[in-house]
Amino acid sequence: MSASRTAAVAAPDLVRVVVADADPAPRTLADDVYDGLTQPFKELPPKHLYDDHGSDLFAAICELPEYYPTRTERSIL
Repeated sequence: MSASRTAAVAAPDLVRVVVADADPAPRTLADDVYDGLTQPFKELPPKHLYDDHGSDLFAAICELPEYYPTRTERSIL
C-alpha cells in the first residue's frame, strides 16, 4: 500500500490548496477495505459499490436537469 504524494500551494490571504498525485498503481478492493477499516471513521470508496452498468446509470442521472448537485459542486469548485 503506497502513499500518494501531496503538494501544498498557498494563495496569499485566500485559501490553501492541496493537490494529491494519483496513485501510480490501481488500488484494489482489498487495499481500500484495509485502509478504510483502519481509519478512526470507517470508510469505503464508492467506486466499489457500482458495476459498469450501475456507473453508467449514475452518470446518466447526473446529466438530468432535476439532478443538480453534481453541476452545483463543479461550479463551486
